[in-house]
Amino acid sequence: MWIFTDFGFFSIVQKEEDVEDNMLTVRSRTREDIENFVAEFLYPLKIVIDQHADYLYRVRAKKEDVQRVLFNATKNINYSNFKNQVARTQGVRRAHKYHKVWDTMYKVQLEEENLTLR
Repeated sequence: MWIFTDFGFFSIVQKEEDVEDNMLTVRSRTREDIENFVAEFLYPLKIVIDQHADYLYRVRAKKEDVQRVLFNATKNINYSNFKNQVARTQGVRRAHKYHKVWDTMYKVQLEEENLTLR
């Protein structure tokens, strides 16, 4: 699952080694994002850096704790425009990158509906 929040971008998956312990692996492209995610926990998580992985930064966490972080992220929404909120919390450069994702998905919408660009 990809999650875009006003405190970072994350890929959340369940690796083979996570299944038995009911864990999830949360991966991020930046140290700041993974640190923001870890800051939401009530206990320390070990950030692993893997130079050979697609996502450089990762943590393993209990599934219910990841659910709590995502629940709190939605509970704390108090803005009417996500990209503007990202600009406030993470800066204009990050907001521009998120806008590129928005634009790509907008094109998917247009293709799906056989519409033309406005």
